[in-house]
Amino acid sequence: MKSRRLDEIIKYVNEKKNATINELAENFNVSVVTIRRDISELERLGELKKVYGGVMAVKPEQAISYDERFIKNKEKKDHIAKLAAKQIENYESIFIDSGTTTANILDYVDKDIKITLFTNNLDIINKCENFPNIKLYVVGYIYNNETRSFVGESPYFKMINLDKSFLSASGIHLINGATTIDFDENIIKSYVVKKSNKNYLLADKSKFGSSTILTFADLRDINTILTNDDVADEFKEYFNENNIILKY
Repeated sequence: MKSRRLDEIIKYVNEKKNATINELAENFNVSVVTIRRDISELERLGELKKVYGGVMAVKPEQAISYDERFIKNKEKKDHIAKLAAKQIENYESIFIDSGTTTANILDYVDKDIKITLFTNNLDIINKCENFPNIKLYVVGYIYNNETRSFVGESPYFKMINLDKSFLSASGIHLINGATTIDFDENIIKSYVVKKSNKNYLLADKSKFGSSTILTFADLRDINTILTNDDVADEFKEYFNENNIILKY
């Protein structure tokens, strides 16, 4: 019985990429204590990986190397980055998030644009060298090589007020909202959402309906969602009801 349950847990998590402790306990009709023991055993066997609040597949999409993720679906990501670039105007204060889609935004922005830019994205930081009129502030002081981003709260961070933010997400879910798997990045994302007048969420169509461990924003806190294709009717209905703009 236990052996079968362990096999089913592996299958479930591999299909969903990740799951919470409570979700697994409810789905397999066992106690949280039992699920924790199962997860510990499966991690010891190398079948799953424990993360904050739950478990994820050994190599979910989010855990693939940065270079692999950067190349994957590049045409779709470039399309979304172009949409984002069109939203940026002179003399604005903006935040550009970590991620392989947000990393391309400056590729489609006028080189003479005059903005104040806050970012924790190393690729964006490096590209600012070609923008003489961008006033750059780096957010974070601990470097995460897996995401090519910085985390940790900079001293000035809680004082900033933003016109616009451009945020990436691991999943977009009608109940759980905009989600990510990294606890440190989640702190930054959550704070930016509160301090920005307009929040733009960037995600390709495959992220819709998916949810990961950590929520950084209720979808009602998002003003515009930028994606690469039309989405399911249930999402469009929700967006219309909550005045969320969808662009693709």
